[in-house]
Amino acid sequence: MNRDYDGRISEILTEIAEYGDLTWEYRRTDNGPTVIVTRPGLRTAEAAASVTDYSVTKDASDIVTKAIIYGKAQPVRGEPVVADHGTAVDLANDYLVETSEVVRDASTGRSYARGVDYRIDSQTGTITTLAAGAISDGASLEVGYEHRSRGVFEDDAHTDDPTRELSRTIPAATTDRACQQAALKIVQTASDPRWTAEVTIDSSLTDVPLSAAIDLDELPTRDESLEVWSVDDQPGSVTLRLGNRDRVEEVVDDIQSRLEAVARLS
Repeated sequence: MNRDYDGRISEILTEIAEYGDLTWEYRRTDNGPTVIVTRPGLRTAEAAASVTDYSVTKDASDIVTKAIIYGKAQPVRGEPVVADHGTAVDLANDYLVETSEVVRDASTGRSYARGVDYRIDSQTGTITTLAAGAISDGASLEVGYEHRSRGVFEDDAHTDDPTRELSRTIPAATTDRACQQAALKIVQTASDPRWTAEVTIDSSLTDVPLSAAIDLDELPTRDESLEVWSVDDQPGSVTLRLGNRDRVEEVVDDIQSRLEAVARLS
């Protein structure tokens, strides 16, 4: 990873660990501070810490099996359209921002009114001129509007349950592809229940790094793939907060942050 970091060391190590599905531990030893970075379960020790207390929570209310993601509104100016009374004429884009359109005569610049001179379908991106209005049939028009990028991903197990459908705007997603990838990421992350656990272990093995001291098979949630979110080190014990995934809104915020970071580098 060839990249410069600026921030607190704990935040930097956590960011690196999240990218690589790693865990890290900071220890003070006789030889000075030491940082251990490893994959959970990779390091082992002759003795393992014992789980002294735990609680497990399953949350099925945060499941998403279909995601619809909209991006930042993009302006279009002066798109040429030929009036065809009573016929819906396709614009170059769909998913228009409601009431953002401006329709003018290409020659005179005269503006026309929605509902009087034309109808517009914002979702499908079509405009229909009305014979009863001021636009002549066959007239050359210029249409300006704002449209939004859009992406949809649906899990194979999706039903018509509206509680499993998510619609969000991610302003940093400026293309249909970026919106599609964001929708895919959200469903892949949140299509299963969210599990959280709090595990307290005996930390009497003071000479053994925590990353090697935990016997993962002893954890009561060993059937779930959990990652460590936080560590609270107390005399004689260590309490870990673990989870299998972030909340949906945290996933959305993370996608927005990553896209913003990419935009700054481009």
